[in-house]
Amino acid sequence: LKCIRALNQLPSLLAKELDLELRVPHRIHLASYPKGAQYRRHFDSYKGRDNPRIITVLLYLSWEPQTGGALRVFEANAEPGGREKAGEMHRDIDPCPGRVVVFMAQEVEHQVMPSDGERFALTLWIWDVRKDDMGR
Repeated sequence: LKCIRALNQLPSLLAKELDLELRVPHRIHLASYPKGAQYRRHFDSYKGRDNPRIITVLLYLSWEPQTGGALRVFEANAEPGGREKAGEMHRDIDPCPGRVVVFMAQEVEHQVMPSDGERFALTLWIWDVRKDDMGR
């Protein structure tokens, strides 16, 4: 519960810092990745056409046996949605428990690498204050 309260305070801090008008939907996503699980390369929002996500906040909760399952973040000028190319720049972020990762949902392409064990994370997507085409 403390984790969720702390995550819910981030939007107002980020709004001030980034000079954006933000809102928080009434949900936080709990992801459970079993051994071998991964998530394909993607953006969390495609220029706001699919959803109004502006910022992604990840909080890693557990990671056993502490190998694999990294968040792979691709540099901004990488080939969007494509397969990783030789020499393409990326950074792997280990899902260490207690680690918080914040990035722009429409600008940072990423994927979750295969995990050698089970891992859990909370995700909070912070939305644009304006409603999207679906009225969200």
